[in-house]
This record gives sequence, C-alpha cells and structure tokens, in this order.
Amino acid sequence: MKRRQTKIYTLDETHDGDLALKDITFGSVTRSDLERWFGKEHEHDTATLMGRVATLFRCVELRSQTIAGLPRQILDAATGHVVAAANFPVPQVDEETGAPLTEDNLPFTVDFDDLLWRTELTQCVTNESYWYAERNRVKLLKLRYLDPRTIKPVYSAERGVTGFMRTINGRAPKPLVLDDVAYFWRPGINESGANIGPSDSASRAAGIHNNLDKFLEMYFERGAIGKTLVFAESDPPEPEKSRIKRYLEQVLTGIGNAFGIEVLSGGMKVQSLTPPLRDLSIHQNVKDPVQREICVAYGVPLSLVFSDASNRAVSEQDDIHYYTKTIVPEMQFVAKKANLLLRRFGYLLRFRPDQLEVFQRMEAGKVGSLVQLFDRHVLTEDELRMGAGYEPRGADKPAAPTTLPDAVVDEDKALAVLKTRHQAFVARQDELRRWERKVLKRMGQARPYTIPFESDCLTLAEVLGVRRQLLAAETDEEVKAAFAAPFRQERSLTRRS
Repeated sequence: MKRRQTKIYTLDETHDGDLALKDITFGSVTRSDLERWFGKEHEHDTATLMGRVATLFRCVELRSQTIAGLPRQILDAATGHVVAAANFPVPQVDEETGAPLTEDNLPFTVDFDDLLWRTELTQCVTNESYWYAERNRVKLLKLRYLDPRTIKPVYSAERGVTGFMRTINGRAPKPLVLDDVAYFWRPGINESGANIGPSDSASRAAGIHNNLDKFLEMYFERGAIGKTLVFAESDPPEPEKSRIKRYLEQVLTGIGNAFGIEVLSGGMKVQSLTPPLRDLSIHQNVKDPVQREICVAYGVPLSLVFSDASNRAVSEQDDIHYYTKTIVPEMQFVAKKANLLLRRFGYLLRFRPDQLEVFQRMEAGKVGSLVQLFDRHVLTEDELRMGAGYEPRGADKPAAPTTLPDAVVDEDKALAVLKTRHQAFVARQDELRRWERKVLKRMGQARPYTIPFESDCLTLAEVLGVRRQLLAAETDEEVKAAFAAPFRQERSLTRRS
C-alpha cells in the first residue's frame, strides 16, 4: 500500500509577478518558511535584534565593512602571480604588462566586496556562511553567496560532511556537490554545522537592550504614564465600572492625551504603580553594561562604536587592538576556508592588511626605533635589514668606508676615492629627486609614505629615514622637506671628507 504524503498548498509569486497555487510536501517545510508565512518574530533571534538594537547593528556592520574593505589580491595558484587586486591605497598594476589589476578582469563573475560583506555578516549573525561555485566541465563561471538558512549539511559518520541540501520556498531540496561549496563554520564542538559564535554571546544583552527600548517606547506612547490604579470610595455597579474604565483609558493613555486637562469625581483616588523615569537609572545601571557586553562579544572597542576615546593615543591603540585581535584572525579564517574552494579552480585569495595605514604607522614606528639603535652602533646593517623585513646583504656587500683609509696616502688615490664618493653622492641625489617627483605627482591619490619606490643607490638607513619623515607629510612643502634632510647630511659628509 502506497503511503500518502501530506501536502501544503501555498500562494507563491511566479517569475512573471503573478500568484500561483503551489503544493509542497510537509517534510520539506523549513523554519524560515513558517516565519515567512505566519510572520512570527523571534525576539531573541540575532537577525531580528540587529534591526532593533543600534549597538548590535553597528558592531556587525563595522566588522562586515572592515573585512570587505581590506586590501586583497587574487593569485594564480600554480605560479603565485597576482592576477587581480582591490582596495589598495595605490592602484596596483601588473609588473610584466603594466595593465591595471582589477577584479573585473577575472575570467569568472564575482563581486568580492558583496561576497565578503555577506560572509562576515552571516558569521556574526548565524555563525555560518556558504559560497557556491557555478561551473561547467572545465572552468569556474560564477562565485556567489548562499543564504545559510536554506542550507542543510549531509553528514556521514565515516566520511564527515559529504554534501549539502538546499531548500528554497518549500520546494524539493536540491543537492549541492561538496566540491562546489565553500562552507565557513566557526570552530567548536559540532562536526557538521555552525558552532557557538558572537551572536550567541551577545543575544541576551541585545535582548535586554531591546526590551528596555520597548519599555521606553510604550512609556512615552502612553503619555509618560505608567501602570495606574483608580480607587473609588463607593462600590459602583459593574456597568458603571466598565464605563469609568473606558473613560479613564481614553484620558490617561496615549501621547496625545499626555497634557490634557480632565475633571474626575472627588470620590476617586489615582495611584501609579510605575516609578518616575528618573528613579529607574536606566542609562547608567542597565544600558551601558549591555552595550559594553555586545561590543565585547563582537571584539569591537567601544571607541569605534561610540567615539568616546579619551585622546588620540587611546583611539590609535584601540584601532590596533581591533585589527590585530579581531580582524586579522577573522581574515585568516575566511581566507583559509575560501581557498579550499578557489584552489580547485586555480586561484587563491590573499588579504594584505599590511597595506592599511594603521599597520604601516605601527611598522614605521618599529623601524624608527631600529634606525636609532643602528645609529648608536647597537645593531649591524644586516640586523637592521632583517628587522625591517629585508634580506640581509651578508658578506656579498662591499664595505663602504665612511672616512678615508689610513693606507691612502697617495694624492691620486685620495682624489680617486673622493671622485668615487662624489659619483655615488650624485647618483643617490638623482634617485632621491626621482622619488620626490614621484611622490609629488601622486599627492592627493595616496598617502606619501605608502607610494612605492625601488631604490638602487640609497642605503637602507636613508630609505627608512625618508619614509619616517613622510609619515607626517601632508603638503608639497612637507614632502620636499622630507627629501631635503638626506641632501644636507650628504653634503656635510662630503665637505668633511
């Protein structure tokens, strides 16, 4: 005997915008379908609270836009050659062809800004995200985001995750091949789905914040009048009680009646059960702690949400903590999971947070300290180069004497040494001026200290010294002053020689 399946009939919109009667099996109905049909709101659902609690919305929005706005590169997985780049302070070009590196030139369709924004948003709200690769037999055609509420993993106790089923609008589930899906599950105890994330930690505080806002909203909607009892000296009959109640509800509720004047019988006494708003200490005792708890759950400093840093140093330190403690680990997590999918099609995603101003300032401060140690002969040049991220020269670097050697007593040899030094000085001077012209030409397009320049003649100490001066340069005159210092120093050394 064939078992009958229970069906549900719904009115759904077709591609042409018309309504059509559709039948779906009861087993394919999802929770999101029930919410969509019956309009049931979940008060403690993070997605619902995000639209009602400004602090929660700002934390999620800030993390999403930060991840989407990070400098990034798309690499050829086989050669490591950069094929696309985005969000760099200076537009990137191909080193071989000179063509601009943009994601529009990729051979498949993708909007990485939108994709990464949605990925981080769903990580903050549902603790899971999904990418899907549309392809033919030979190549990737399109990379797009999938709503995690429509995805259900297929799990095997022996092999782990073997695929996914996607259900949309109550239609029959559609299988998705495992190799075509990138799934971002926060690490935790669960093997086959999302684990605990920031949304779980912040939901209770966000719920308190939401209820507090609802209380204030209802309080003022009722004309700033709380729960009120009315006592009568006599016991009126039930019809009279109902009439008085309707009358008082009309008089004492609603913002429109808050400042009206009404006359009541002297035989009635009014008693409010809700204390005055000033006695509740809502902002200090309730709102501040829950806002702080939401920010802590999402790893966002309070100064980024409320702009209440006491000074610039605190603000800069909060920026560094936000990137190093929250964004960089999240960026590494997203890139690792994304590359499991992209590598199959010959590509890799690489973030470049080192190109951000906050990290360049931090690195410049570190290098400045190393240069001071080098000037005091605490560090060797190779140690300085290694600390600044360069390869050490080692024994291959010819020693450049800073003074004339004692062995040079012949006048012709002394003149030859001076001539060599002068030629080196002229070469360094020309290189510094070429660098200066390049920076002045790009002023307004990028920060002066971020403009790249490859040096052939300048020493590492000279390059770092110029870049340190460029950190605070904002005008053409300040840029010229940054390049003038090495000239003066070199001239004085030449004169002494």
